[in-house]
Amino acid sequence: MANSNGTRERWATRIGLVLAMAGNAIGIGNFLRFPGQAASNGGGAFMIPYFIALIFMAIPLMWLEWAQGRYGGARGHGTTPGMFHLMWRSRISKYLGVLGLFLPTAILIYYSYLTSWTIGYSIYALFNQLPKVQETGITKDDLSALARGEIRDHVIQGLPITRDDIDQLINQGIATQKMSEFLKTLNLSEEEISRLDSTQRLEKLEAAIIKEKVVKPFDNARKAYAGAITPDGKPRGDIFRPPLFTYLVFLGVFAFSLFVLVRGISGGIEVLAKVGMPLLFILAVILVIRVFTLGHPVSEALGPLNGLAFLWEPKWFIERNGREVFVLLDPQVWLAAAGQIFFTLSLGMGAIQCYASYLRENDDVALTGLSTTAANEFAEVVLGGSIAIPAAATFFGITATQVIAAQGTFYLGFASMPPVFEFMPLGQVLGALWFFLLFIAAITSVVALAQPLIAFLQDEFGLPKGKAVAILGALWLPSTHLCIFLSGSLDVMDFWAGTFGPPLLALIEVVLMMWIFGADKIWAEILRGAQLRPPRFFYYSAKYIAPLMLMFVLGFWVWLNIIVPILNGTILQQGVEGQGTGWTVWLTRLFLLALFIGLCLMVRAAFKRKREEVVA
Repeated sequence: MANSNGTRERWATRIGLVLAMAGNAIGIGNFLRFPGQAASNGGGAFMIPYFIALIFMAIPLMWLEWAQGRYGGARGHGTTPGMFHLMWRSRISKYLGVLGLFLPTAILIYYSYLTSWTIGYSIYALFNQLPKVQETGITKDDLSALARGEIRDHVIQGLPITRDDIDQLINQGIATQKMSEFLKTLNLSEEEISRLDSTQRLEKLEAAIIKEKVVKPFDNARKAYAGAITPDGKPRGDIFRPPLFTYLVFLGVFAFSLFVLVRGISGGIEVLAKVGMPLLFILAVILVIRVFTLGHPVSEALGPLNGLAFLWEPKWFIERNGREVFVLLDPQVWLAAAGQIFFTLSLGMGAIQCYASYLRENDDVALTGLSTTAANEFAEVVLGGSIAIPAAATFFGITATQVIAAQGTFYLGFASMPPVFEFMPLGQVLGALWFFLLFIAAITSVVALAQPLIAFLQDEFGLPKGKAVAILGALWLPSTHLCIFLSGSLDVMDFWAGTFGPPLLALIEVVLMMWIFGADKIWAEILRGAQLRPPRFFYYSAKYIAPLMLMFVLGFWVWLNIIVPILNGTILQQGVEGQGTGWTVWLTRLFLLALFIGLCLMVRAAFKRKREEVVA
């Protein structure tokens, strides 16, 4: 970002840089997505592919992105189009670099809206406006009874099953038609039910009851907050109508983000990181302590240590498509581990290069990059793994927690945690702290995602800071309305920009830096000013192992998400993204295509302007 004298801004302090980079990496996924992925993919066994992906792929790629960012920043480029062109003098290099503008901007559009949910829920929790478990007729005593294997009559009121259905399932292993329909919420077939013993059948039934009676009302509240359903629970169809409060909170988050961005690198983003990241760790530690001092409020058989054991004990065999498979031989587990690493470290998005471009030419990138990775992993593995899953297991039991974790990020964070806090003393305050913790994690990522386009406008077009932020805001605000009002829009954006795009850009980066620019040259760039010299092992890992792992991730992802639906004939009904083929999905796809083309045209105009300046 150029100042009036033509120089670019710099980070004021090293700790500010580390905290800002950690803020870029640490997000909602550390506290919600990671525990859910680990719980669904073998628990402790999942950590083997997770750490293999971290060591062989993520750490080398992190250093490459830091080095590329510093290299480009020293030569006046804060974004990947210019950096790619510096390293590969080809006509297409700058257009490949457009991904480093497209991905963070597209993710920003929907992620900022999700960020507003966290602060909105924090306000709701603080003022006691979230739904109440007592409204469902379920008490802590009822949960204790369920833990003992006792299902009380009033607990099943309103459910499509009777006492006779329950007795036939548990005692005879027979799932009546009503029971089969009810257990479909757990994706259990009659054949799978028949293979369970009586204890397992009871556990599955209890999990389904907790999901439907305790957690589902809170998930419906989340959908109502987003305007996806009416107050009486009916789907709204293609057009969502969020409450005014939801919309106003988003506008507040949008305005706050612009305020931080217009203050620049050291005066805005760095200040936010210096305040926000220590506060995030403090809040996380408070919540971890509270979770592990819960004791056994529901049953002596249940407690936070049970949840921790459930999360971390290796499960070497998991069920996949009706059969048991060895975790380490399941490609989906490896894909989940690699995907989580990308998601949590913000790799392959262009944001790391942008932040690193504000380093001085001889500033260390090796130790600083490793410090950022360590901070993120501590937040994810130690803190993120010690809140949501152990808390849910304490009140709902292991089987129900496993069901909840399998429902996804938002189900775990917004549907299961509020009832958990309601059962705790001072739950109102703890709930507000939980969602504020998620807000801090998210807002520091929002400003990181916004910065690349601002830097591009300033570096390549010479725009002043205020005008660059205004242009970003003029694109950002109306674009987010797609996610606010159109069904499926958010998921389509996340599918292409948040899931498929980062591994693709990362593969391009590795090939460009290690095989075109030159492995020795980029390794020397990493070592310049290094206070910690990375072992030579990472050189070979970056050159050979990381590209192969990235090709596996991309190839298997394409197989699962595109080729298999085509072969099964489901793609015409569900679409590539699994969100159907309605007009809202097509409109979102067209928007993403238009955004990418528009950014390509901007890059073309910027390079044309540079050439004309050289000629003049």
